[in-house]
Amino acid sequence: MQKKDEKLEEFQTKLDELREEKEKYQVEKFKFMENLSNEKIALVEKVGDLEKKQQEDQQKIKNLKKKTKQSQDGLLGASMELERIREDSSNGYCQDFLRCTCSTY
Repeated sequence: MQKKDEKLEEFQTKLDELREEKEKYQVEKFKFMENLSNEKIALVEKVGDLEKKQQEDQQKIKNLKKKTKQSQDGLLGASMELERIREDSSNGYCQDFLRCTCSTY
């Protein structure tokens, strides 16, 4: 009988040790999962910030392209107007006949 009691006590001791070890690992697992969750949240926030910045940068690029096109169109229009004025003046016509001092008008 005593041998059985000793065995039962030994098993109970081992069982208690295993329970304590299990609790220890569960605490470690909880801490790990919490850290993992916090890192995931931080990464999601960072990705959101980067996507927002990317959209802002794309909008800036779009606006700059639009301004560049407008500037090019303006330069082209000015160049065409200048060419027309040169042609008119070479043909003897003044652009602004109200202020013209030549004898064409």
